[in-house]
Amino acid sequence: MIENGIEHTTHIDLMSAEYTKRLLAAPLYQKNVFVQVEIATETKEIDTILKDGTKETSHKVLPGDAIITNPDGEQYVVSKTQLEADYKPVEGKQNIYKSKGVIHALPNPTGNPVSIDASWGKKEFGGADCIFAVAIDESNPLEIEGKEIGKSRYLIGRKEFENTYKLISAE
Repeated sequence: MIENGIEHTTHIDLMSAEYTKRLLAAPLYQKNVFVQVEIATETKEIDTILKDGTKETSHKVLPGDAIITNPDGEQYVVSKTQLEADYKPVEGKQNIYKSKGVIHALPNPTGNPVSIDASWGKKEFGGADCIFAVAIDESNPLEIEGKEIGKSRYLIGRKEFENTYKLISAE
């Protein structure tokens, strides 16, 4: 099947027990770059387009939501509450933020392009070399086997991941 210009042969349930265990065992990473933040003033849709032109997903933006742009140009949306919880403004730089968050990240083990049902209600697409990720959500954790893991699971393009994240713990 062709979706979004990419052949997708594997649909993954990142909320399944299997992938929850895999993500819990995955190394921890932190975003090591600054991002640009724009607070939306109107309702609209934005697409997350990877540097290679792949449309990863789309997001509905509501007034007050934060549109985040990573250094490679891909955009995504978070609520104002999530922005305040996960990012801090960079002193002396207008609309520039640094992530405070940590993620578990796992290379796509299927060897195939994948799709997931994203937590924001849309499909998200990744190539055979994409990264499966889950943020550690301290404000709303899901505890499994004595470890906290977030409920929001998503995909990250391989190049975007390599350009944006650094390893902080191999666990």
